[in-house]
Amino acid sequence: MLTIALMFAVVVLVAALVYSMIEREDLVEDNERLQKALYRDFPVKFDALAALIHKTAKRKGFWPSGRNRGETIALIHSEVTEMLEAHRNGFDPLAKDGEVEEAADVVIRVMDYVSGFVPDASLGQAIIDKTLVNVRRPNKHGKSF
Repeated sequence: MLTIALMFAVVVLVAALVYSMIEREDLVEDNERLQKALYRDFPVKFDALAALIHKTAKRKGFWPSGRNRGETIALIHSEVTEMLEAHRNGFDPLAKDGEVEEAADVVIRVMDYVSGFVPDASLGQAIIDKTLVNVRRPNKHGKSF
């Protein structure tokens, strides 16, 4: 009787493992389909938004002739500093001038920078490529912090 119960338990355990593997494979397949769609669509849409942001910045006077990269990088840095200040001051992250709005300003400045100084580059594709590299890296990229 114990042997039958043990065999039944093993069968149930194996069935559960097989089911979880099948379920995991389905999730992996769904994830891969989602990733393929994301990887296909994201760079095009992101780069189109970057081009619009740059065009707007030019129209609003942020791109005088002779604009230099150092000044533009400093403007990106200033937005990061504003994000830190929002955090340090305890602002609601979702409020006006909160961390999320300041993070958006950082991304907008970076998109404008690349569109203005490296117009043939695809920042969207660079983000996808770098994400794929980071996914495969070890914990903390092998560093202590």
